[in-house]
Amino acid sequence: MNVMYVECMLRSSTYQGRSKTMARDIELDTTILKETRGSLSQEAVAERVGISREAYHRLEKRGTCLKTTAEKIAEFLGVTVKHLQGLERDELFSPFFCEVQHPGIDEGRPQQHLFNKDSEVVPFIKDYIDCERPVPVKDMTGGRLPEFPTGPIPSWSISPDSKEGSLQIPIRNSGEQFVEFVLKELHYSQTTGYIWRPMTQWPKHALGRDIRRILSNFYPEFYDNGKHIGEQTQFMVSLRVYEEVGPANTVFLQDETLVLWFIVSLCRNMPECTVNAFSIEGGISLDLMLKQPYCNAHISITRVHTDDLSIAPFPRTWGQRIAVALELDKNPQFGKIGSSENKALPKLSELMDCIEEVKEVYEHRRQNLKAAEFRES
Repeated sequence: MNVMYVECMLRSSTYQGRSKTMARDIELDTTILKETRGSLSQEAVAERVGISREAYHRLEKRGTCLKTTAEKIAEFLGVTVKHLQGLERDELFSPFFCEVQHPGIDEGRPQQHLFNKDSEVVPFIKDYIDCERPVPVKDMTGGRLPEFPTGPIPSWSISPDSKEGSLQIPIRNSGEQFVEFVLKELHYSQTTGYIWRPMTQWPKHALGRDIRRILSNFYPEFYDNGKHIGEQTQFMVSLRVYEEVGPANTVFLQDETLVLWFIVSLCRNMPECTVNAFSIEGGISLDLMLKQPYCNAHISITRVHTDDLSIAPFPRTWGQRIAVALELDKNPQFGKIGSSENKALPKLSELMDCIEEVKEVYEHRRQNLKAAEFRES
């Protein structure tokens, strides 16, 4: 009896120990955890939480950890534990302070704005950029995409201590002058009230992402935390015919002028078809429908960096000019291109060969305009 009693007691204590251990363990959503960590390394989070990198790697892969560990991770990343579990989406309602300094307004004195959360800052900045955006120089012959004036370019950066973000955009037609935005996150404490604090990971990630998108819509190049975006670029053109097996055919165009000439060549050499144009990140995409209602071919034109083929800025004025060349004026942008004289879908190499013919047409038009200007003078 004594032996059985001891055995039962051991089983009971083991069960209770396991129950306590299981009670302390919680499940985190690994996808949300990686998303919230953002650009932070696993080593940085592990060091702050007080565990090894290997332990954190297993945690992020498995999703199970002690409740105290989860609380430390959530506090460091600026979210709740329930957010990391996927039980709620933490909206991160940290107030944001924005200071704007415009040399031409109020004698350069800073304007101060307070927003309830980071997502309210973005529309404010977008409206400001929309007012100061560069005015591209239009080509009178219609043979080139609008050219942006040379001069200072925008810059976005986060300070090394993450306490503030800084955005500089050039003032339209002002030479070297900039409008500067300084962004800081506030944190509320019951003991001290509102205090400055380093940006938490999600607002820092979201602000950077949204500001990069805005700059890419208005400018062909900018600085992102010291990296020159849009400096060395080319245009990647891919044609996929859905009846054909294999990868898409791809060519590279070296500048934006060749892009427009390629579009004109496409319009001249296509059989009659419907084209649906829509914007994509870094460029424009065309669905070609020779037999309604099916899409027979797809062309994408994407601006990429020469070294690694990563997406580069593609200002919306370029997309608008391409839409004009395709004679599209509605949203969604559907239109008819091509000629009944063309019987088959041209190959990408054939469209490239026709670019020289298009170039000659626009060069002839340019010479006629110059001659007309000379006669008028």
